[in-house]
This record gives sequence, structure tokens and C-alpha cells, in this order.
Amino acid sequence: MPIDLLLRFLAEPADLTMLSEPGCWSAVKKSANRLGVATLAAHAARAGLQPEDRLWCDRILASSWSRHEKSLHNLGAVLALLEAEEIVPMALKGPMLACRYYDPPFLRRPSGDLDLAVRREDLDRASAAMVRAGYKLRMPVAAAKLRSHHVELSHPDRQSVELHFNLSHGAFGIPVDEFFDRAIPCEMPGGRTVLVPDPADEIMQLALHFVHSSDITLFHLCEIRRIWMAATPGVRQDAVNRAAMHHFAGVFTVLDIAIGARWGETLLPPEIRREKTWLHARLNGAFYAAFERRFLDGRAPLSMATRLSRKWLLLQMTDRPIDALRLAFISARTALLQFPG
Repeated sequence: MPIDLLLRFLAEPADLTMLSEPGCWSAVKKSANRLGVATLAAHAARAGLQPEDRLWCDRILASSWSRHEKSLHNLGAVLALLEAEEIVPMALKGPMLACRYYDPPFLRRPSGDLDLAVRREDLDRASAAMVRAGYKLRMPVAAAKLRSHHVELSHPDRQSVELHFNLSHGAFGIPVDEFFDRAIPCEMPGGRTVLVPDPADEIMQLALHFVHSSDITLFHLCEIRRIWMAATPGVRQDAVNRAAMHHFAGVFTVLDIAIGARWGETLLPPEIRREKTWLHARLNGAFYAAFERRFLDGRAPLSMATRLSRKWLLLQMTDRPIDALRLAFISARTALLQFPG
């Protein structure tokens, strides 16, 4: 099923007339699973289906609910662990975003891991505390600082955890420390308080994640649109301004094109001031079509040609020639560190 038809189905209110078309429901299920919107599709479709066809919806919704509750429980455990070390992290994305922007919260696609921002000065202590609690580092912290934007930790019985010291974009990304000054305390369902990004920072972080993640889906684009639509004009302008201040203005240009391609809407109306990038003319519909081919649903193993094509697309999104050179240098350094031989 083409993405545009799936988006019609996910509209509010949903276009349930499509369910009467032969093979439509089967195609919806297949596409929704692949593109990360199965929970939203199950919730939208359930009322328009025959009882025997609701079983898939019930299974998807029950699984999402269970995983959301487990994610909240795991988040609480990690917060307690870090607080015992007098480390105050900030929750990114995940179950806390679900609690604030989805009703019910489990309609957000369940998180595969927990993302927490940690000040760089606390990163070593936070990682050591997690290891003592049974987590295992994917790579040493010193190596992660050179090659990535987070420290990855796995656990045999709990969700993996990513401790972000940059928002995204590996070593090219924005350090998280400044975002703590604007962070907002948010109460979890169990009563514990956790910091979350302020609304403009949150939009910027989701936008950066969308253009840099190796495994984006339609879900990520839908989520950005949802949170953007819920934001005030001032918050939207702040998000764009902060991205430009850090020389990531091109990210919002690409998102504007993406929203236009999928919903026929503009993310950045004329009243929102924006900066043009050095390759602004290249950021158009053809560029976004290439971006989707290379990044959307990118779970399959990547060929060297695809990896190089992705790097070229990211270079074209940089704001200035110096940013492109810096990103190229960091990418080359990362590759050498990964394959030292």
C-alpha cells in the first residue's frame, strides 16, 4: 500500500471507507507494521472492522500497552539508579513523550530502548553505575565519545539504555548540557519527577533524530507533525531559531519538504523566519525522494554504496561549507576507528 493511502487511513478522523475495498485491510496491516504505525492503525481501524478482524487490533494494542508500562517501569528503575549517584538525567522521546502527546499514551509506538540525556561531566559515573547494576557497555565510554552521540548499554532482562551526551549526529552533534538549563520537570504516572526537554528543544531533537537516524519510519514523521501541530507559534519559531543557531537550519528545510510531500501542508509558513543553507537550492522534492529511498525503513543490511549515498545526503543538508567539511572529517575519523586495520 502506498504511504499516501496509509496516511489517509491515519487521518483524524480516519478514512474507514477504505476498509470496504478488497484486500485493503490486509495491506494496511502489512504497511503499518513495516512503517512503525501499527498501534495507531489498530486504534483507528478497530471500530470499523468485523469482530473476527479485530483480533489483530486487540493483539497490537495489548502488546503496546504492556510494553509502554514496562518502559515506564524500566525508566523509573534507571532514574533511581542514577539519582543514587546524584546524577539528574533528562528523558528524551520514549514513554514520557507518550504520556504528554498521546491519548492513551500507549498509542505511541513502543520504544525499543530508553533515551536519556546526561551531562558530559556525569557520563563516566553514570555509565559505571549502570554497569554495576548489570548493564553491559556496547563499547568503552571513551570510544563512544569519539564515534557516537551516546553511550549504549544493554541488559539481559531490561530495555537497552542510551545515555546521550550529544542530541544526535554522532560527534558532530550538539552537546546536551545547554538543554538542561531549559529542561522542565514532569511527573511520571507513579509520582516520580523527571526532567524533559522544553517544547522547542524537544521539537528540534526529534527533527535532528529524523534526518540522522539509520532506521527512520513513517512513525517518526507522523510524530514530528503531531508535536509541531500542538506547539504554539512561538515554540515553533524558537525550535527553528535554535536549530539555525547550531547550524542545523537545513534540517527544518528538509522536514518542510517532507511534510509537503506527505500531507500537502507546509511546516514553515512565511511568518516563520528561516535561514538558507549553502546548498539550499538542492533541498527540494527530488532530494527528499532520494532521502526516503536511502533512509526510510532502513533496517535491512546496508551496502557500501548505500552508506556513501547516505553520507552525501547528510552533507547536502549542512548549513555551511565548513560544516560539511567538519562532518566529512568526523565521518572519516569514525570509519577509521571502526576499522582500524
